[in-house]
Amino acid sequence: MSEPPTPRCTLTCPEKRQRNASFSVRSENAIDENEKSARKFFTTWRSACDKTKDKTRELLKRTLSWKGPECPEMVEPQEEQRIGRGGGWSVHVWTTWVGRTTLVDEEEEVVPITLSTIQKEKFSHFFYNLLDSDRNDLISKDDFDVLSEKLRHFADWSANSVEFSLLKQVQQELVNKFFSSAEEYSIQGYIQLSDWLRTWEMLLKDVHRMNELPFWLQQLPKVLFLVINRSGNGVLMQQELKTFIISVVGLRNMSDNDLTELYKSMTSNGDFKLKYSVYELCFANWLLCKNPNGPGQWLFGKCGARPDFFPIDYSALNASAADIEMYSPTRKTNRRSVMI
Repeated sequence: MSEPPTPRCTLTCPEKRQRNASFSVRSENAIDENEKSARKFFTTWRSACDKTKDKTRELLKRTLSWKGPECPEMVEPQEEQRIGRGGGWSVHVWTTWVGRTTLVDEEEEVVPITLSTIQKEKFSHFFYNLLDSDRNDLISKDDFDVLSEKLRHFADWSANSVEFSLLKQVQQELVNKFFSSAEEYSIQGYIQLSDWLRTWEMLLKDVHRMNELPFWLQQLPKVLFLVINRSGNGVLMQQELKTFIISVVGLRNMSDNDLTELYKSMTSNGDFKLKYSVYELCFANWLLCKNPNGPGQWLFGKCGARPDFFPIDYSALNASAADIEMYSPTRKTNRRSVMI
């Protein structure tokens, strides 16, 4: 048997017209609501713009009243340009100033070197007389090799000796320290005097005694003492210092009087033997002392002038008892010498 046909829903003509009419009413209501929302949005936006315009004009007036004689003239806002036939749209054009930075790279501020005058003279003396062998005002890693070979030849050490091995280790640490920032130097692979002084300044910052220095720098005076003391008796003699200063440092024009004064300053006028402990103190004075007239000022030859001390008047010691006037804080005197 065949299945009965499926019933279909059919609408009559009056029902169709009623359905279409209700749909068109809903559509018109939705359009009206959209137009009202858009109109309300633009009305609110325009009101806010008008208030902003008034506030901006008031701010410009205040600015013009504060303007000084050197301030450039401010351009008045242009007239409003109406857009559209009957709309309320307008374009406001205002003028302002924008501060722009220069495109030219500013030069870095050079930090001054805080070493004292005598320290600069001592380190410059070492730079020119012990390292700058070719006299080009620059030192390289090769100059350190030349100095090490000069010291080895002067001390008559073999290339495999323990002393020369210690010297090479100290040299390597010096090179690593001074050339670790080689890309910051003005000349690649070389060190100028200013770079040399600045590195010493960083090394000696907040250092007050030898044991606060890096270990490799503490070994430098030991190596120098072994080089100078070719006799090996543990005491440096004046003739050994003279030979070292003439042959290694290269100060051939240094007089015997200056050499005698150098040796006396290092030995306290001969009261002490120039052993390693005394030489180490002289080296510390050369490295750390910021004032002249120290025992290590002329450690590598004459460097810096020694100012004269104030004169001492001994006439009171040779005067008779009747001429001697005892010192009294409550009495003034016109005499040149007073016994205290």
